[in-house]
Amino acid sequence: MDFSLKFKKVLAGASVAALSLTQVGTVLAAYNDVPAGVWYGDAVNAFVDAGYLDATQARFRGGQPANRAEFVKLVVELNGGILSTPPAVASFDDVSTSAWYYGYFEESGKEGWVRGDGDCYGSHPCYARPSASINRAEAAALITRAFGLASTGDASQFVDNPSGQWYTNVIQTAADHCVLQGDDSTGRVRPGDNMNRAEMTVMLYRVDQGLSYGVDCGTSGVSGDPVVTDAIATDSTTIEVEFSATLDQSTAEDTSNYSVSGGNDPVVTSANLLGTSTVELTLGSSQEAGASYTLTVSDLMTANGSVFSDSVSFSGYTAFVAGDGTLEISLAASNPVGDTVPKGAVGVVMLSVDFTASCEDSVAVENLTILHEGFGSETDIDGIYAAVNGARVTRKRTIDSEDQTSDLRFSSPLILDPCETVSVDIVGDFNTTATTAAEHNLVVELPSDVFGNAKAVSGNFPLRGDTFRIAAVTSGTVSVTYRTVSPDEVEVGDVGIVIGKFEVSVNSTEDQTFYSMTLEQNSSASDGDFVNIAVRRTDGTILTNTVSQTVGDFVTVVFDPPFTVLEGDKITLEIIADVVGGAGDAIIVHFEETSDLFAVGSLYGYGVNGQLYGSQISLSTETATLPDTVNIDAGEFTIGIDGPAQEEYTRDDNDAVLANITFQTGGEDIDVKDFFIAVQGTTSTGGTLSDNTLNTDADTILEVLEDVEIRNKATGRTIDGVRLTGSSDSGDTTGVGTFQIYRFDDFIVRGDETWEFRVDFIDNGSAKHPQNGDKFRIHVCGEPTHILSAGSLTSNTTGCDFNTLLTSASTSYQMQVEGLSTGDKVGDVRPRGNIAGNFHKIATATLTIAVKEIGTGDTAVENAKDVNLFRYEARAGEAEDILFTKAIFESGSGSLNNGQNYALWVDTDGDGSVDTILEDGVATQSSQVTFADLAGGGYVIPAEETVVFEVHSDISSSLTNNDLQIRFDTGSTVTYIEAEELDDGSNLSNIKTDGTCLDSLGVAATSCDIITTTAFSQLFSLIGQGDLFVTKDSSPLRSRQLLGGTLGEAILRLELHAENEPIDVTDIQFTSSGSSANSIDRLELYRDGESTKFAEATKGGCGSDAKLDHNPSVSTDQVGSGTVTTFCVNMENEQLVVPDGADLDVIVRPRMKTDQQGGVTNQIISLFIGSGSATYDNIVVQARGSESSNDLTMSDEDGSTEGEVFVGAETATSNSNKNAFISGSKNLSVLSKITSITNANPDANGTAVPTGISAIGQFKVAAAAHNNSKNGDNDVVLSGIVFNVNATNVSVAANTFKLYNKADQTKKVTCDDMDLGGTSATGVASGTLLVQCIGLAADAMDSEIDEGTDSTFVLEADITNPNNQAANGGVSVLQVSISNFDDIGRTPFGSQGAAANRSHLQWFDSDQDSGYATNGSNTAASDAIFNWVEYPETSIKSTSYNS
Repeated sequence: MDFSLKFKKVLAGASVAALSLTQVGTVLAAYNDVPAGVWYGDAVNAFVDAGYLDATQARFRGGQPANRAEFVKLVVELNGGILSTPPAVASFDDVSTSAWYYGYFEESGKEGWVRGDGDCYGSHPCYARPSASINRAEAAALITRAFGLASTGDASQFVDNPSGQWYTNVIQTAADHCVLQGDDSTGRVRPGDNMNRAEMTVMLYRVDQGLSYGVDCGTSGVSGDPVVTDAIATDSTTIEVEFSATLDQSTAEDTSNYSVSGGNDPVVTSANLLGTSTVELTLGSSQEAGASYTLTVSDLMTANGSVFSDSVSFSGYTAFVAGDGTLEISLAASNPVGDTVPKGAVGVVMLSVDFTASCEDSVAVENLTILHEGFGSETDIDGIYAAVNGARVTRKRTIDSEDQTSDLRFSSPLILDPCETVSVDIVGDFNTTATTAAEHNLVVELPSDVFGNAKAVSGNFPLRGDTFRIAAVTSGTVSVTYRTVSPDEVEVGDVGIVIGKFEVSVNSTEDQTFYSMTLEQNSSASDGDFVNIAVRRTDGTILTNTVSQTVGDFVTVVFDPPFTVLEGDKITLEIIADVVGGAGDAIIVHFEETSDLFAVGSLYGYGVNGQLYGSQISLSTETATLPDTVNIDAGEFTIGIDGPAQEEYTRDDNDAVLANITFQTGGEDIDVKDFFIAVQGTTSTGGTLSDNTLNTDADTILEVLEDVEIRNKATGRTIDGVRLTGSSDSGDTTGVGTFQIYRFDDFIVRGDETWEFRVDFIDNGSAKHPQNGDKFRIHVCGEPTHILSAGSLTSNTTGCDFNTLLTSASTSYQMQVEGLSTGDKVGDVRPRGNIAGNFHKIATATLTIAVKEIGTGDTAVENAKDVNLFRYEARAGEAEDILFTKAIFESGSGSLNNGQNYALWVDTDGDGSVDTILEDGVATQSSQVTFADLAGGGYVIPAEETVVFEVHSDISSSLTNNDLQIRFDTGSTVTYIEAEELDDGSNLSNIKTDGTCLDSLGVAATSCDIITTTAFSQLFSLIGQGDLFVTKDSSPLRSRQLLGGTLGEAILRLELHAENEPIDVTDIQFTSSGSSANSIDRLELYRDGESTKFAEATKGGCGSDAKLDHNPSVSTDQVGSGTVTTFCVNMENEQLVVPDGADLDVIVRPRMKTDQQGGVTNQIISLFIGSGSATYDNIVVQARGSESSNDLTMSDEDGSTEGEVFVGAETATSNSNKNAFISGSKNLSVLSKITSITNANPDANGTAVPTGISAIGQFKVAAAAHNNSKNGDNDVVLSGIVFNVNATNVSVAANTFKLYNKADQTKKVTCDDMDLGGTSATGVASGTLLVQCIGLAADAMDSEIDEGTDSTFVLEADITNPNNQAANGGVSVLQVSISNFDDIGRTPFGSQGAAANRSHLQWFDSDQDSGYATNGSNTAASDAIFNWVEYPETSIKSTSYNS
């Protein structure tokens, strides 16, 4: 799991020092890092007593690696020490004669225990490696030699001690004598793992004890019978069953071993083992909701062969009832980038999705189905699960091999509050046998894959994670072994007590850095029975954060900072907590899944994108004794406080619960004679109540609360508190608070009971009441009158000071408790001392109003609807929900009569936009607008939430004046805001407006419950109608060849912009320029991005409207330069509406006539919209206000907006205060058309330069299909082409270039070749050439392309040398291309001449029946010649040859 840590933190450790040994004996070990009960403690203490370890050192450092020198010294000492004088010359070259361990190595060498590398002892060089670590196999070999251990064959073969290894026999011999016992219940001995100092000491301690397998070790087995621990219906046909032991798979999946009775007696049809101890059963019929069922299991077998039977009850599945909320699912911003992960990686976040609940209702999610995809087998993944904030929230489930899905069930439903978003990580654990290079990704495929109570699920499905690829490496392994806890009995009140212990060991692959772990409490204790949970080392160092308590029996702790264990090392960790309840219950702490421990390997755990990948986790098999059970001792009488968490009460709340007091009897019922509780009160700053200068009348507890009582929650019985009146029973304690002690008499406690401590807070107006922010809590005196001492009752001399409320503790407040049946004093009371509850806070019910600016000024038109005049936010204080009931407004400027149908709106879903009307149809009365009849009697503003309100109105059709602005009517005698407390209807009193607090009479008040901050709302200028601006859209338009009989591309783009109201455009005039445009049948109008026209402009559409019939050359001359045609569009109401303040783009496309309809070729087609100037007496655009219904006029060009249409101007003052023409692109009509020119050469780029007469360039020319058939179909006829030839280092025979139609190679046209300067080539041509082929139609070559077909034209030449620089290592290139043909402005045609804009392609549009002229123009009289092609590319290249 990724905890957003972008870098690795490595635990820095001190260098390993030599183990200090001495022959001086000590009485005991005093190491501060060897706590009582630690697994190696006995060995350390024995060796200290024997004088082998030096107790004068402060620390033992058991977790640090042991080296060979340390080990050899202990071996020698256990064999009687150094018995001979070391020689003057060292036997081992790396053991100095001055080293502290020199004598030990010489002794062990002489005895044959240490032989050196390669059995080198007695020769040189010879190395013993005294500073090197020693692994477990080396240690076993040295021990068997040094102590003469013989094999007995009693010990079982370790699973990781294969036959045929040099260490096989010595490992098993060491096991025969209990020296090596393997990891608990795993059968692994880890021969290659280095030992730490604790392991070394224990191994040698076992040797010294002379142990034997089968007698002193190897006898422990699993005690206690396996049982069913839980069964739960996960859906109508599925039951999930948990067992206390690892199961045998074959019997676990045998359906004959299960039966279900009750309800409709469903039959078990399949069983599937999940993990090691959980079975999923599928039923043949649905369960009855809520019915009682019994599951019976028979003849199931555990993994170690024990056969057992059991039964358990469960309730039939009850489906979720659909709520009102909807659920949206999307990829989270944290969704990980794909990566390569090692085999065995766990905790790999493969997909992150956001679950977002709508604001209507909360949403619960119960199940989530995940689809597996990718080029990898599902068996590569051990399982997947869901996690939230790093904590696992579902079980790990395998992926089904048939449908590649995995169904994840949330351990408890995932609850999303309204408007809440929760990110859920989908996490995968890969196994160590995953296939290298396999690819995997996870998907939420469909809305139906999310099961819960949402009435609908939406999202951009499928939600697919990135791909993760399996690397060829395998991550390291962390092994977990449970250890015993001592003491295993704790008491309520114990602080920092050990409730669980385990050892983690790291194999030799890589260091492991621990980031987090999730632990489960798996016994009878409940959430809240133990708190302040953390993990520490056995030396007392806290390694993780402290978590308040378990939730649903689970707790996740985070190592802070991450904690590193070196490869081959191990460490013992303890779970600690404070025990505050659960007397008589038990605690078992364990890991439910291997994925619950997240450790990252130093070599393979860090992804390239910052992700962290967990290493393999091996959990030891659980037995009846491990993990250890910690019992919470009940005692005779146990007292505690179980919440509530900090509550907020108003100053007049009754029955306010300050604490839930829990009692538990351990034997007989308890008669409580006297029970003392102090109530503590402080100000918000922690001072005494008398420090509150706002109200000196309320400075004692009795002045702010009354009716103090405790109430049995089960029976309802109440005991009134007796307020004590002695001088020490109440008062102020500086820095602590004000207090009052109460006594509760004569009540009986039977078993487990909870009693509420309740008070009524006082509010009698402006006198006595608690102040906002005051805090109250209780303190129970837990000291009894008598205590047990050495098994006998004795008077208790310890008193209570109620957590320093009293200056000294007093025995006067000891509880008197007796056994109900015996009358004996009870002395075993727990936890004793002072027992404190939580503080609870007084919060005054308040409402804060803030007027929000929505702009400094705006414009509205007559008849405008639903204009937002005023916006404010209302926030309820923290005390309670507020019912908002009334608001009064007045005019800030202008007349309220300018508005009508005033309405108060509210934002109900919290998205910042109002959506519901609370009251509408309100008219102004007495110069006020009053909202006092709100829907539902008012609107509830939840505590500590902010709600947005707005005042809207319609603008009158008849205006009193020209502006409108409203504000709260803050007159001194006007209560312009009214609200009340939701729970009891108490009115909020007095209003503070911009810092001034007044009562309803306008008199200054000391406190105000309603606080208002005002600001000027928007001032609206009122006008008759809006304005329309018509301009040319900025998107560029290219020139088009408009083919007869087709719908042409856009030839004009308009941008329409409305101001002050939506504008309904009804008429637009388009005028031709440059011709009469009689080839256009009509103009079609489209909104940008749409494929369906919304209107048409025709010549007849103009009717009798004034229009241009000449192209004006100057603004004062209507005659101008030639006849034009005007097309007019007339639209229905609301056919084209431009939204207020928005731009709307309109695209104009011509529908062209065929030649049979009168269309001609080569006609200029260009449109413009006239300026609409009065000089020409025509209105080019007509429109009306959509809200005001008033017509707009053409701009009078005076620089101001007055409900006008502006043409060619973006603002009223732009373009020199005048309208301007809007012109489209220049286009030509055609009756045939080239649609494409493409490379048709079959040779691939890079082909060798050909030799001899060869085709060096081939181009396919395609003609458009059409219906222009007058005088025969119009065809495209190529007249001339100029080719660009790049002949770098290629020799071409001059004047050998020819062009032909590939369909008839017998007819060729000779072309002219020249350099770029126009000089004709002679002899041999090379370099950059122009090849001009003209007169194509007049020659024998067929250059005609029928409509709807294509022809391929080939350029050939005689290549005399494909690389004339080959001798010099040169590279040759030969490539033909066509360019300079795509612009309407290109003229004339040809390769020579002074014109810089010459075209390199010429064609003409010709009727088939007209014939072709044979003169230089190559056209018939009716033909039109073109020097350009409408084409998106500027150059077409044929194959590039290279040699």
